[in-house]
Amino acid sequence: MVAGAVVSAVVLAASPRAQTTTSTTIVVPSTTTTNAEEAIPGTSELRRGDLDAAREKLVPYIATNPLDMDARYLLGLVEERAGDLDAAIAVYEEILAVDPRDFEARFHLGSIMRRAGELEQAIGEFEQALQLNGDFTAARVALAETLAMSGDVDRAIRLYFGVIEAQPMGVHFDQIRYHLALLLIQVGQPDNAALQLSKALVENPDNHDARALLEELLTPTPTTVPTTASST
Repeated sequence: MVAGAVVSAVVLAASPRAQTTTSTTIVVPSTTTTNAEEAIPGTSELRRGDLDAAREKLVPYIATNPLDMDARYLLGLVEERAGDLDAAIAVYEEILAVDPRDFEARFHLGSIMRRAGELEQAIGEFEQALQLNGDFTAARVALAETLAMSGDVDRAIRLYFGVIEAQPMGVHFDQIRYHLALLLIQVGQPDNAALQLSKALVENPDNHDARALLEELLTPTPTTVPTTASST
């Protein structure tokens, strides 16, 4: 078992531009309302899950405000959540055509590539996002997850340890440690895995997955005593 796509569960504040929602790796710009008027049309519709209404507001707004990258970003999130990945990719690529240093657009392209099973492309996008912003925790965690999925467990482990050592704000470290423990077990380090799980339970005693895995690790494996044939 490898660490799965758990970015939304472990990273509460994916970026300065955005804050996470309950949707997998989907983030919504933190600019919400001012004096009861939306800074970006469609924000409240996206928050309540009315994707068609959000799109209906965003498309004409972007047509008259083509340089509003936050609005384009929001449209990308609408298409991503709606499952129209080709449309989402087109939006993020439009953003990058204007601003090649937009690390969040790179991050979302990576997330889409991973959903499509294109792990090498996803890794490349996450790496570029980190090159543009080395403090982008969501990209670092997503890169670790994707490397584990692709079989590069050693590098994934190093990245997880790096996240823990950096102690960024808005991260559920118990989930990071749990997924790190899964990888440590794969590489034959059960004692280190148990240590990470113990720390995870200190950070969150209600992490039932971590507790169950720790109990499994600490349960002695029954040994069978070989029987000898009696001599006659």
